[in-house]
Amino acid sequence: MDRNFQHRLSKIEKHVSAARKERNAKEKQAFKALPGRALHHSTAVAAIVLSGQPKINEPLIRAWVRALQHYRIDVNKPGVMDDQVRAAQRLFPIIIGKEDSSAKFTKIFRTTPVWLLQFTGLAADARFLKFQLPNLTKNLRWGSEGYKDARRWPLLPAGTMTAGDPIPWIDSRRLWLAVHCKITTPIPDFEDLLSWDEEEEPSHRDKVPLYDLYEDILFTLRLDGKPEEEWSRYEKRRVRRLSEWITSFDIEFAAAMSKAMTHADFMRVCKRFGLPLVWRTPA
Repeated sequence: MDRNFQHRLSKIEKHVSAARKERNAKEKQAFKALPGRALHHSTAVAAIVLSGQPKINEPLIRAWVRALQHYRIDVNKPGVMDDQVRAAQRLFPIIIGKEDSSAKFTKIFRTTPVWLLQFTGLAADARFLKFQLPNLTKNLRWGSEGYKDARRWPLLPAGTMTAGDPIPWIDSRRLWLAVHCKITTPIPDFEDLLSWDEEEEPSHRDKVPLYDLYEDILFTLRLDGKPEEEWSRYEKRRVRRLSEWITSFDIEFAAAMSKAMTHADFMRVCKRFGLPLVWRTPA
C-alpha cells in the first residue's frame, strides 16, 4: 500500500475520531441539562393536572393560567420558557414538598388522561426522572399544529393536540410522537450510551437487553431537525427499523394488556415487555 495513502488514511481516521469525541462531548453537555428541564416541565404539568382543569378541546395555555391563578403565582408571560421555569421553581415545594419526587409524580399522573400525558410529552420526563406512568400506547388523533406544539418540550404546549390537518396513521411524524410521547421503557443513561461509541470492542452489545433498540433511538434523536428529504438511504433504513419495532411493540403490548384481568397479570405483562408497572387508564 502506498505510504502517502496510508498517511492520508491515518489523518482521516484521527480527524473522524476527534470529530466524534467533540460531538459526544457536546451531546453529553446537552443531555446533562435535560433532567433539570424535565423536572420543571413535570412540575408544571402536575400543577395543571391538580388545579388547571385541562380539556382536550381547549388550548392548554388556559389550563396553565388557571393553575397559576390557583396557586397565586404571577408571571408576565405564561407561554415563555423563563417564566415557566420560575413558576415551576415556586410550585415544586408546594406540590412535591419533602416527598420523594418520583413517587409523588407517579401518584399525581396515575389517573391523568392519556391525551394530556402524550400531548405534554410526560414519557420523556418519566425516562429522565424515573417515575411511572399509565399505559401510553393508545393511538390518538393528532393534528399538524398539535404536533408542532408538542415539540416545544420542555416548554408546555399552548394549543390543542388536534389542531391543524389530521396526521395520517402512517406518517413519519408518528415516529417522533411514539419515541417522545409514548415509550416509557427505561433506557440506559445517555452518557453511558454515548460512551459506548468510544469503545473499540462493544462487549456491551451482548450484555445489554435491547441494545440495538437503544442505538436506533439515539440515532433517531440525533436526526432531529434534519429534513426527511435530506436523509441518506442508511438513515432512512435505521429510522424505518425503529418505526417497525415501535409498531410491532404497540400491537403486541396492546394485545397482551387487553387479556390482563388481574394485578398479577399486569405485573407479568410489564415484566415480559421490560416495562415498569403500568395501570389501566380510566375511561
